[in-house]
Amino acid sequence: MKKERLVAFTDAVLAIIMTILVLELEKPEDISFEGFWALRSNLFAYMLSFFWIGSLWIALNSIWENVERVSGVVAWWNVIFLFFTSFLPYATGLVSNNFYDREAQAFYGIVVIAASTSNWILNKLIDRPNSDNPKLLMATKGYRMALLPDILLKVVSLILALTVYPPIMMYGVLFCCGYFQIAKAIIYRRQKKKSQV
Repeated sequence: MKKERLVAFTDAVLAIIMTILVLELEKPEDISFEGFWALRSNLFAYMLSFFWIGSLWIALNSIWENVERVSGVVAWWNVIFLFFTSFLPYATGLVSNNFYDREAQAFYGIVVIAASTSNWILNKLIDRPNSDNPKLLMATKGYRMALLPDILLKVVSLILALTVYPPIMMYGVLFCCGYFQIAKAIIYRRQKKKSQV
């Protein structure tokens, strides 16, 4: 399979998922500040999910720029990654309407953790057919180094959401979004310095 076809397919599926997110948004009963304020958890869930998928898309594109070959295993793990990610509009709808519900937040957390974990595995498997590409190997290694603590933080958030305070799951994902961007920038900066030496 050509890389371009897989990237185009992934881009299309992620774009559809992001579009479905906005279709799930509730409309305010009253078009006023109070009407929108009443939907704050709905809007927060949408915003978080939208930017989480957006950051995934940006990260995937930065990795895939250096990919030269795609194996069947990589294509299948990409499908698995997209499968878990496609649950996000459904999970977002659940938490936006049941923000303080333990099970709704747990489902959201499981979806995000499953998508993040399958993304980590996908980025590990990309290395195999591209083992002669040191630039890609460095990029995927850095990406996985940033992603592993991200996954662990999401698991901790899930445990706390189940045992302490349900919205911790979504706040944990928000925190992870910020952490991941900072960690990725630091790791890539270090790798760039090493490659220049």
